[in-house]
Order: sequence, then structure tokens, then C-alpha cells
Amino acid sequence: LIAEHRFWGKKIETLPILRHVYALFFVNLGWVLFRADSAGYALSFARAMFGGAPLTDGRTIYYLIEYGRVLLLAVVACLPWKLWLQAYLLRREDRPGARLLLVWVPRVFALILLGVCYMNLLTSSFNPFIYFRF
Repeated sequence: LIAEHRFWGKKIETLPILRHVYALFFVNLGWVLFRADSAGYALSFARAMFGGAPLTDGRTIYYLIEYGRVLLLAVVACLPWKLWLQAYLLRREDRPGARLLLVWVPRVFALILLGVCYMNLLTSSFNPFIYFRF
């Protein structure tokens, strides 16, 4: 945070896509620290995230099969659908349901994504409490 504030924070603000990639990179790297049992495991997990070493116990394939649908929906949800829909509907503002669609489509999609995540959570057999490690 200090380095971002002092050195490259202003430069990142001018590049919107890089700003998102930068945030996702450090958030995912930070989550590794919450997930890892030890510093060695955290390093090997981070290395595997960036293609440096495979996870040898097959967890990667398991997670892709188990959470692939949610990952696909999350990627779709990360796209700027609301901006695209807003630009489309503003061109056709004279139509009766344009404002209603602009308000409710993102909310309904978010609720669907929440429901899918909730169903996956309920059907999984192992749900550890992440902060228990502290």
C-alpha cells in the first residue's frame, strides 16, 4: 500500500483495465496467505498459480470440475454488462421498459449468481472456516 501510494498509484488510476488486473492480482495473492497452512505451502501454491509448479495432488482438476460453472458465471459477471445495457437503452429511451430493464437486469443476474454459489456451498462436503487458521 505504501509503494502504491508513493510510486505507481497515480499511473494506475489512468489505466482502467490495468487497475482491475492489478487489484485482482494482489487480492488473489493475499487469499493464498489465508488458505495456506504454512509459508512453504503458500509459496508452492503461489508458484502453481503462475504456472511455476503443478499441484501434484489433483486438486486443480477437482476444483475446475466442481466450481467451473461458478467460475464461468463470475467471468461473465465481471464484464461491463450494465454499461453496455445502459448505452443500448439510452439510445432507445422512448421504449416503455427501458428504465425498468436497466435497474432490474443487473440485480436479477446478481441474485442468480448468488443462488448458484449458495447451492454449491450447500452441496459441498467440506466447508472449513477460513479464519480458524488464525
